[in-house]
Amino acid sequence: WKPIIQEENIPVVHHIVLYECIVPEGNSSDVFESHVGRVESCYTPNMPPECSPYCWTQPIVWTIGGEGDMFATHTGMPLGEKHRGSTYFFMEMHYDIPELVPFIDSSAIRIYYTEKPRPEDLSTLFIGKRFSTFHFIAPRAVGYQAFGGWCTSECTQKAIPETGITATHALLHAHQVTKKIMLRHI
Repeated sequence: WKPIIQEENIPVVHHIVLYECIVPEGNSSDVFESHVGRVESCYTPNMPPECSPYCWTQPIVWTIGGEGDMFATHTGMPLGEKHRGSTYFFMEMHYDIPELVPFIDSSAIRIYYTEKPRPEDLSTLFIGKRFSTFHFIAPRAVGYQAFGGWCTSECTQKAIPETGITATHALLHAHQVTKKIMLRHI
């Protein structure tokens, strides 16, 4: 995959997140069909209600300076329910527009795919602390430290098969609320 950033909008496109939408158990993929091709503002009443509970795995994240990624030739992310993958995806664009000047953007993500399944499947493992209304930094706080995002062996034993997994990428993200972020793999 690679980002396609509209040239005149390079200064304002901050990052792009592509979410995998998992069909809820007992439902058909039609739950997402009415949203295909729609453009809405996130976190507003117009945002499709299915996005929050069913579209949260992030197989593709692009941010300023990124050039995209080509997976190893023996790996691939299954696409379509018949291949144990997602048929629907939700793309979220983040902009940095301090002046709030209106503009139109056609930036996107170009995805390369093949009809030939690969021997090894790729997926996303999200480890960390999700934002909540109880996680805040007091105004004018000095030296504030937030700790979290622990992933214990009890947790990984439930999610990772005994044969293990191979981690190929890591993304540390805290928006604009942090000056320093660190990952320790023990």
